Amino acid sequence: MADDRRLPVLKLIQPALASFSPYIGQKPPDNYFAKVIQSWAFAEGVLENANAGDFDDAVKCTILKFKMAGKYAPVPANDPYIVGNPPINSPATLRAWARAKYQRETVGTKQSAIQKLTQERFQPFDTPDTYETRIRHILLGVANNDAQVLGFLKSQLPGELFTWMRSDAPAGIDEFFIALKNMWLERTPNLYGGSNFDKSQLLDQRLAFQLIYHL
Repeated sequence: MADDRRLPVLKLIQPALASFSPYIGQKPPDNYFAKVIQSWAFAEGVLENANAGDFDDAVKCTILKFKMAGKYAPVPANDPYIVGNPPINSPATLRAWARAKYQRETVGTKQSAIQKLTQERFQPFDTPDTYETRIRHILLGVANNDAQVLGFLKSQLPGELFTWMRSDAPAGIDEFFIALKNMWLERTPNLYGGSNFDKSQLLDQRLAFQLIYHL
């Protein structure tokens, strides 16, 4: 009976789903999943009237699994990248698995991610959004509460942003970027005091990253 009730909903969203090519790692998985999930948002009125289980997380996860291809198919029943091998049975757990696989297939291991992170910093031309866009790609697959990576991120900030972030002590990477956007609104208009920002400070930070990494 649930399959019969579910069929009209699946037919309703099928044209939107068909507009997406199968996922083979052509872009970060979070971007891909967000667009696919958004594509069926127009059917929310129908979904709200569905019976329990007709279009729950398990059903949505199954639909998303069918969009996986190449190295990302078939999707395993359990997530081998997370301790305990939790089942992949929801959009959230599928995203976590795809993010970790993308990290290994495209970006590299956590070690290589940290190596790349040491080459970055919050540039004079950056905003929190441009900085996050650049850094998020490097950190795909890194645990949100990774203390070492959080330390690197804090050290990349200039002037008062670094001081405020050290005092704020965010618990994770997601919280770090949220705090950074809030702090940006309260910053001194020019963090670098004109065009002659302190290059020596940035060099010291770069050396500090390298020393910490090799310890």
